[in-house]
Amino acid sequence: MAGHSKAEIVSALKAAFNHKQLPDLETGNMVFMMSKSAYLYDAGDHNGPHLMFFTALKDGKDWGAGASGSPVFAGPYWFLSSKEPPQAKGLPPILVFAVEVAKWSDGTAAPMHQE
Repeated sequence: MAGHSKAEIVSALKAAFNHKQLPDLETGNMVFMMSKSAYLYDAGDHNGPHLMFFTALKDGKDWGAGASGSPVFAGPYWFLSSKEPPQAKGLPPILVFAVEVAKWSDGTAAPMHQE
């Protein structure tokens, strides 16, 4: 990926999925994102520690995402920015749930999102 633009990478991903060079995405994958040096996206500061679950669901409300007081956020996997969804056309649909956790990987307390 080094040396390639985001558009070139997206194009290569689409081609690889279309030509069955990559396996179909499956529900049930999980990622721990608990390092203080991690970034969720390019804008802003470090993200808070969280767990991510990947599903084929279309509506995050199924897991309580976005409900008042819920530590669950949901969004499309490919792009979190509202400026980029047209690029996702042609990529397999997948929804990611991010669940906030109270501690960083080193065991120190992390700030929790408050509504």
